[in-house]
Amino acid sequence: MKKNILRAVVVAVGAALLFSIVTPANAAYQSNGSFGAVYLYDTNYALSSSYGWTSEVVGSGSATSSTAVLTCPASATGAYTFLSTAANVATPGSWNASAPIALPGSKNILQPNLSPSAQINGNALGVKTSGGAFALGVACTSNNGVTVLASYFRSITVTASTGAWVATEPSADSTGAYLPTPIITVSTPVTTGAAANRVSGDVYVGDVLTANKATPTVFPSDYTVTYQWKRNGNVIANQTGATYTVLDADGYAKISVDVVYNGVTKTSAQTGMVLGGSAVLMGTIAMSAGVSAIQNGFLQLSIPANAAATFGSASIVNNFSVTTGTLGNIEVNDTRWSSNNGWDLQADVASFVNGGNTIAKNNFGLVPSIVTGSTTATGITAATGTTAGSASYPTAFASGAAGADLGTTGTTVLNAALTLRAPRTAPAGTYTSTVTLTLATK
Repeated sequence: MKKNILRAVVVAVGAALLFSIVTPANAAYQSNGSFGAVYLYDTNYALSSSYGWTSEVVGSGSATSSTAVLTCPASATGAYTFLSTAANVATPGSWNASAPIALPGSKNILQPNLSPSAQINGNALGVKTSGGAFALGVACTSNNGVTVLASYFRSITVTASTGAWVATEPSADSTGAYLPTPIITVSTPVTTGAAANRVSGDVYVGDVLTANKATPTVFPSDYTVTYQWKRNGNVIANQTGATYTVLDADGYAKISVDVVYNGVTKTSAQTGMVLGGSAVLMGTIAMSAGVSAIQNGFLQLSIPANAAATFGSASIVNNFSVTTGTLGNIEVNDTRWSSNNGWDLQADVASFVNGGNTIAKNNFGLVPSIVTGSTTATGITAATGTTAGSASYPTAFASGAAGADLGTTGTTVLNAALTLRAPRTAPAGTYTSTVTLTLATK
């Protein structure tokens, strides 16, 4: 077979770099899970995808040259050619058949013998007899062949009995269908100020976020991965590292990250609204509302002067003192017409106090509602709210969809049902608190 002669020549002139290299850094991740494209050449070094069971065939990383090597990760200590089902590519003990091959110090594998009949270990004959769909290729291993670090393979279909087989053409995973979606975690949370009372899922200005690329179980450590952080879906300039420190400019925005695996982009879900930023519109029930005017209209939160919630008399329900009431109407006006991004309204609650006695805010339930007869805006959604006894604050109150309110039609009137369920140990008396509402553009 000519490939033996060609190998001898390549070794003899290797110092002149007459063969090409396809490394994980420039190979394209494949839709079948291969770490790069594998091209098959016959005994005459002609490109082909259809062979007999004993046909002589070698693998290459190039569609134009049979001498493009396949490069293993630097940490690889061994290499094998293998024949297995797609589900067992990363499990050497479950391969149908295999053969050990030399792994030089360069980690470059030249013209591996990919004839199914050459897989001397295992049960290649069983594959020929039964036929079916398989993966045929090269695995880079460590731990004495137990751990697969990277694998380059073609998906093939074997005809039962004759062993004739056909390989599916290489196909780059351009949409990232095989790759997992990255996840953002708060790796270094801020613990001062408002963030001291954070709950799970909160993101505050000053937090350090980490992009967890959630790679497959088998993924070469030297495979190229890049990052791009985004604010409300827009690129944040010069933020291309695996971590991102949340800025004051991110206040009440939502953060996401793109992870690019060798040119294939996967985008994380957005975080919740960033808390603790200074550029927000805020008002409180006990105090006043803030308004920020913009050139093409305004976004405004209106709360009546000296606003106070209304509660009825306390009653005993299941041996708890329960008091219910209503927050009273508040109004959001959005008259922006050219930069209408929508809005989010959030509520926070202070602990209830009576002299030296305190009732924690988790005992206070708040269920927002839209006052339909007074609301002219469209695209408004009231939040689910919280349940007295298991409440968590701050919490979403309502939101307006982007583009829903135009010109002078963006009036939204909101209210909320209130419930205070006092702990059984709380002394009788009148307890006071405040609800703080925060309005921010999306």
